[in-house]
Amino acid sequence: EVIKSDPKDAKAYFNRGLSKGKLGQHEEAIKDFDEAIEIDPKDAKTYFNRGLAKGKLGRYEEAIKDYDEAIEIYSKNNIKHIGAYYNRANASYKVEKYDDARKDYEIFIKSTQKYPEEPVYKYVPVNQYWLLSIINQEAYCSDYTKLNDPLECTFIRHQKNQFSRYLDNKDIHDHSKEITPRILALTSDRKSKLMY
Repeated sequence: EVIKSDPKDAKAYFNRGLSKGKLGQHEEAIKDFDEAIEIDPKDAKTYFNRGLAKGKLGRYEEAIKDYDEAIEIYSKNNIKHIGAYYNRANASYKVEKYDDARKDYEIFIKSTQKYPEEPVYKYVPVNQYWLLSIINQEAYCSDYTKLNDPLECTFIRHQKNQFSRYLDNKDIHDHSKEITPRILALTSDRKSKLMY
């Protein structure tokens, strides 16, 4: 209905494309993303989601080109969209461009691995799962949209930084099963009462 009333509404095409992608109608979603890009060729998230749709159809070379566009536009706005690097790496791997895939995976890893200089603590129950986590040097990170505390992460979302933009990035939640923002709650104060 919105498109009927305004055939130049890029956001309407974009949102309809997202909806079609959720329904598994990837070819139709691509057509909507094409229309949105025709109207607004500077919207990085449309290229990103068109890349996702093309990847679902096995059109990896085309997907890579869309991720290239998305990364270039995001970079001009000083945003490092790690989802675009990760998905471009996966697409490159599928077409055996292993050097390109490795470079993107390294960017993704460096962007997500920030080790604190000071020790941090986590309150956990003593059970077999956490003992295995310690042995394997792994930690479970919860899907932040499914946390039981409704106030969790609200303080982050009010800050204008890369992490808050990532949490608000609807294309990741709505359209990609490969990347889900996850949270690991830590404290630098081992006696913190907030870490019940």
